Amino acid sequence: MENFEETQENNTHDIPLNIIDEEDIRRENKYHEVQKWINCENKDIRELIYIKEKLKKRKQVKVYTDGSLETTLTENIMGFGWVIPEVKNYERLTFRGNIKNFPSSTRAELMAIFTALIVMPTRSKVMIYTDSACAIQNMKIIIKQINTREIWTKNKNPVILQMINDIVKEKRLKIICYKVKAHSGDKYNEIPGFIEGISNNFFKDTTISLNYNNIKDRSLIPIWKSTPIETPIKDAIKEINSFKSMLNFKYQERFKHIMTNTKCREIDWDLTFKTKHPSKITSDITNREDLNKRSFALKLLCKELLTLSKRYVHKPNLYSSSSCILCDESVEEDNILIFTCKRKGDLDPIKDLTNKFKEILKKK
Repeated sequence: MENFEETQENNTHDIPLNIIDEEDIRRENKYHEVQKWINCENKDIRELIYIKEKLKKRKQVKVYTDGSLETTLTENIMGFGWVIPEVKNYERLTFRGNIKNFPSSTRAELMAIFTALIVMPTRSKVMIYTDSACAIQNMKIIIKQINTREIWTKNKNPVILQMINDIVKEKRLKIICYKVKAHSGDKYNEIPGFIEGISNNFFKDTTISLNYNNIKDRSLIPIWKSTPIETPIKDAIKEINSFKSMLNFKYQERFKHIMTNTKCREIDWDLTFKTKHPSKITSDITNREDLNKRSFALKLLCKELLTLSKRYVHKPNLYSSSSCILCDESVEEDNILIFTCKRKGDLDPIKDLTNKFKEILKKK
């Protein structure tokens, strides 16, 4: 081994320094061509450079792309990948990775298309085969060279679409998209161990992010907590304000009894919503009876019925106590007591209602 190292050193000394420098510059340029578009690990950059070198003399390239969304208990992860078949001696060139934030299968598919375009030769014809109709619809904006303003005002994933638009213009690519039916038996769209591996090996692949700072045709990119917003800015502002309003509503003192972690998991919120809104809330027909029922149900849920317990707190100078005036004992009149109060008698006022409810549950 020592002799081998000495031989290698001697061989290196024989090479002119300017040739070594040129090789380093060439290698650095290749890295820059990839890092200009994405941020990822060195092994992924080397992989893309290798594929790029394989394709550099091609005038026409077929690529099969696929994206998938995996939802776990803690996060949503999007996996993507692509296959370039029959490059030489039936060799297949493949690449795959993960992307985070704004989870959707369409976003994963667009990321697959974008990373595939990075390795395409300049002025080449690229034929993209995908099973995502939404991704094809998004690509039509770029293929038809529609004003890029529409990318940011009407479409989701504007950052990645803008970067696809930039790379198509820079490389002067001709893009043609073909719809492939999912699970139709296409040998490249469903290569065993690859396309299936996209969804089965989410955590084994590295996460790749967009280098959005190099976008050319955009002077302003909306950012939220160091993350570019991948929805139209109007929709993003609406969603942020809606979420803030929901949090303000949720963390009020009156809801603490149902907003604990245990309660939130136990409550069927869809069924709860249906019981509080017996009719369609977006109906154009005004119905006073329906309005009263909905108002009563929501007040009951929020403990906002005008019971003495509430009135005594709000108007202590008007009400001497919060006790029920119909009970023999001093019992506070709250949301439950107004249904269970016996009015100084022995008859249970909700007995018939309870039995009726039990019968409904049995039938269900």
